[in-house]
Amino acid sequence: MAARGLSYRVQEATAWGLANIIQNHGRPRRAAPTVRSTALHSPNRVKSLLDRTALALFRTLPTRAAHHLLFLAQSRPDIADRWGYHIRPIHYYEPLPDFRSITTEQINQRRTYPGIDFRWDQQLALVNELATYRDELPEFDFGNEYFGGLDAAVYYALIRHLQPQRIIEIGGGYSTQIAAKALAANRKGKLTCIEPYPERLNGSNVDLIQKRVEE
Repeated sequence: MAARGLSYRVQEATAWGLANIIQNHGRPRRAAPTVRSTALHSPNRVKSLLDRTALALFRTLPTRAAHHLLFLAQSRPDIADRWGYHIRPIHYYEPLPDFRSITTEQINQRRTYPGIDFRWDQQLALVNELATYRDELPEFDFGNEYFGGLDAAVYYALIRHLQPQRIIEIGGGYSTQIAAKALAANRKGKLTCIEPYPERLNGSNVDLIQKRVEE
């Protein structure tokens, strides 16, 4: 344990020193932190310092050199695939937009859709009907980052309202959990989930097809 604590302290001091040299190039140096005798530095703090050092190194990389490195990585997608990422250039014909060109005004611009009849009166009436289920919302992690909040509440209410005989989800997780709870409240209906990695189903009562959908 003492050796591990010393390792963390040495890594922290090294990372701090590198980050300080890069971020304060041309400015007066700050004193480096002393290595304490007690092993109180957490791995998270060391990781944070190493992350800051890596980002600082990225910022010092010349643009042309960075472009060439990314071009090389894109030309060998097997390398980036091994890391779990895809590298795509910013280009007019790419499916992803150039986010630098998107302004706040464009995002907030009010749009009209003359070809779509939204049937606002019917939608508002449906919202009022779905709201009747708010008092029976089940115990659920509505604060999760995947499928929570209003999305999960409306999904639950729609299932309660429509009373479906069968639901098929391609990809499962928190949406599957809330759907299973809604069907249980309906006391009828079957839930099928096609999901090769069912870790987030959390024991939901579903008919699981543990395969990729293309299989």
